[in-house]
Amino acid sequence: MSKDLEYFKDFLENPASYKIHQFYSLLNEFGNYVIEHKDDFNYLKDKEWRKIRKRLVAAVRIKDALKEEFEALEFKLNFVLEKGLDKDKITVYKEWLEFLKRNQTEYDISDKDIEETEEDFKKLVVAQSKESC
Repeated sequence: MSKDLEYFKDFLENPASYKIHQFYSLLNEFGNYVIEHKDDFNYLKDKEWRKIRKRLVAAVRIKDALKEEFEALEFKLNFVLEKGLDKDKITVYKEWLEFLKRNQTEYDISDKDIEETEEDFKKLVVAQSKESC
C-alpha cells in the first residue's frame, strides 16, 4: 500500500527527533515514496522541499555518526572480549557501557539491560582484580 505525503508530515518537519531505528525505517519509506512520485512534484527546485532536504541531510549525518560509533564500539568490544588483554577489556567495556547509557533512549535500551551490562562490567573488574593479586 502506497503512503501519501501526509503520512510523512511529522517526520519531514523534524526527522532528527526520531529514534535511530524508526528514523531509518521512515527514511527508507520516504525514499520509496519519492521514487514512486518523482513526477508529481519538483523536490529539487521547490523552496519548501529544499528546506526538507536540508533537515533530512542534517539528520542523516547525525544518525549515521551515531550508528558508526555504535558499530565501531561493538566491533572493538567483541574483539577485545575475544582476543584482548584484560585491561583492554575493562577499558572498552567501560566505553561501551557509557555509550549505552548516553544513548539509552535513542536505541530503546531498557533500564534492565543497562543494569545487566553494569553487572557484567563489575564482574569483569572483580575478575581482573583477583587475577592481579
